[in-house]
Amino acid sequence: MPHSKYFKYNKKDNIYIARKGKGTRPTNQNKLSVLKKIAARLERLIEEKPDLTLTELQKKFTEEVKKNKKIDLKANGIDIAHNIAISAFKKVIVSRLNIPMAGHDSEMSEVANDILSTEDGEGKKTTKEFFDSLSDPNLTSMEKMKSADKILKYINRASRNLIPGHSSTNRSIRDNRDPHCIKKVNEFVEIPKSKKISESFAVVQPQYVPKARKTKDGRIESQSSSIDKNPHLSWVPNLFNNKVPEPPKPNNENAVLGRKRKHKPAQQPPAPK
Repeated sequence: MPHSKYFKYNKKDNIYIARKGKGTRPTNQNKLSVLKKIAARLERLIEEKPDLTLTELQKKFTEEVKKNKKIDLKANGIDIAHNIAISAFKKVIVSRLNIPMAGHDSEMSEVANDILSTEDGEGKKTTKEFFDSLSDPNLTSMEKMKSADKILKYINRASRNLIPGHSSTNRSIRDNRDPHCIKKVNEFVEIPKSKKISESFAVVQPQYVPKARKTKDGRIESQSSSIDKNPHLSWVPNLFNNKVPEPPKPNNENAVLGRKRKHKPAQQPPAPK
């Protein structure tokens, strides 16, 4: 079965599938150049908003990265945690590979614009061109998959979608959305850019939400790896205006998704060469 690093193509059924198993997700979020961007973004945030302060984990992370060295993430119990999991992006890419939008894919262009930082002009341009070109019948399956690999790497390293999180809690959250939070006086609040990314992504995948629970007194809380290393203590209130979000469907990177449209979706393209 023809495949790239992260995707494969079933020629018999004319369908693209996300590859699974070891080595089928990018790991470039852990590069020092990316860690520096994350640390700089956190420092800019507290400079611009004096009422916000970094968590102890965020302080430790930024201090170590500023020494121009790669912090030992594992030894410090840190994961570079995604707000929108990379598995969710793989799911979107598979969906678009199988049923591309006709013409300009405005929804994914908006997501790419929100998630890729302003200095990553190449990433923004390449991502937009990728989603807009998927309906091109002249592209081979391998060309599409190799382009998809490249886009996934761009998205995986996007500092706006990354934050140092407690590894134990991050792994409890698994593939759900991980709201990136920061301290405001004695409470935790979601970072505005994290919220903006989740709002634009919700247009593409409405059921992609954080893990949520309802407390005995009726409050709604969401789990965040920014809060505490103990998953049972890592809950933040009021992200859903006290409404329980609809539980996400079981994660399947190969599901077809997208909001309902009034017009008919694009026809299934002919089998690539």
